[in-house]
Amino acid sequence: FLGGSRPFALLLGDSLTGRGFQPEHHGWVASLSDRYSRKLDLVNRGYGGWNSRWVLRALPHLLPRWGPDAAQCRWVTLWLGANDAVDEWAKQHVPLVEFRANLRAIISQLR
Repeated sequence: FLGGSRPFALLLGDSLTGRGFQPEHHGWVASLSDRYSRKLDLVNRGYGGWNSRWVLRALPHLLPRWGPDAAQCRWVTLWLGANDAVDEWAKQHVPLVEFRANLRAIISQLR
């Protein structure tokens, strides 16, 4: 997956994850990168504007086939909900019941 058997962490989410390397957005991913430098690789899969429904639908295409590298995944962050929680008329809105089910399904696929 990363060209070897290096430990990694998967960061999955919306723009709060995708922009996490940008200092003007307070760079939480940049902080993690600094903290885990030379210990593990950070794989950023943050997609601006996406909601849990879209991530769930695209998940098989967003992640490589894990193969033997799956055992090298140390942890995963899942930051979704900001777009799901927008007003009901917005295309990103996801009802709370579906949001919960989507998170469960995403977590299940990641295991």
